[in-house]
This record gives sequence, structure tokens and C-alpha cells, in this order.
Amino acid sequence: MRTGNLSAVSRIALGILVAWSMSCDSRTAAVSDAGPVDVSPGDHFLVDPSWCRGNVQGSGSTPTGTFTANKIDVTVNYDASEIDIVIWDTVSAHSFSLAIPADRSNDAGPVLGTRTLTASYGPPPASFDVVIDLQVIDSPWSLSPQPWGRIQGTFEIASAGYSIVGSFDSAFCNFIATA
Repeated sequence: MRTGNLSAVSRIALGILVAWSMSCDSRTAAVSDAGPVDVSPGDHFLVDPSWCRGNVQGSGSTPTGTFTANKIDVTVNYDASEIDIVIWDTVSAHSFSLAIPADRSNDAGPVLGTRTLTASYGPPPASFDVVIDLQVIDSPWSLSPQPWGRIQGTFEIASAGYSIVGSFDSAFCNFIATA
């Protein structure tokens, strides 16, 4: 076992990690309470990971094989006025993502009900329609629900060789405002 000096690879990895951590300004913070927060340009809040254990179930087929949904990431994107959802099959390393428009006037947020959106899939890259039915959603703009809001719904993909059906329930896990 080698001890002492760091290898060249270790020094590069450490340098990248330090540079990345220094690129975050003082407004980047892990949020561990559920109180209101003022969001300003340049902010990027990461919610306490214990709150972000969203549930997703779903399965189906793709042109490259089966897809079994087992992980979800939900990000509130202030700049684009949308909620970004990524649903993963971590075994096959495939995922699909979609953006749900969210009206920021009067802290409205997305409207409940069914809509058809375009999803991106990969790898390999593809896009297709997904029917999503939002059954529960807190307004992401008020930042007052405990813990920081929640989204719940179902999805169905039946297009271009993709057939996947499932449901999800998750807290908002990231809040981004860069502009």
C-alpha cells in the first residue's frame, strides 16, 4: 500500500474538487430547515437529502431493452419558470427528463391535471411525448410548504418504440436561480 505523496490522478481529482467548491458563492447552501428563503440571482439551494427520497415506480420497454424506474430528481428552475423532473433506471443507466411549465404570477405554479409534454431520453439520445397527470403539487414560488413542497403524479409513454407507465411522489430537491 502506498502512503505519503498523492498520486498525479489524486492531485488532479483534489484540485477539481477544490475548484468546484470554490466556484460556489456564499449563497449556495444546503437547506436543512423548512422556513421561507429569499431567492436571489445566483442562488442554488440544495435541500437536505433526507427530504429528497422521492418515490417512483414504473416499468416498460425501450428500443434498447427494459426500463425500471427507481430514482427521481426534482429541481425548481426559477430562471425557466419550470419544474424539471428526471426519472432514472439506475441499473441500465438510462433516464428520461421533462420540464413542467410553472406560472410564477401570484405564486401559482403548475396546474393540476393531465398534459402532454416532450421528454428527453438517454443514452442513446431520443425524444418522445409523455402524458403526465399532476395530482398534487405545491407552489414552488412560495417556498413555504413543509418540507419545501411536493409533487405527485403519474406518467405514460407510448411513442416511438417506448412504452413506460408509472407514478411518482417527491419533494422539491433543488432550487436554482442563476439570472
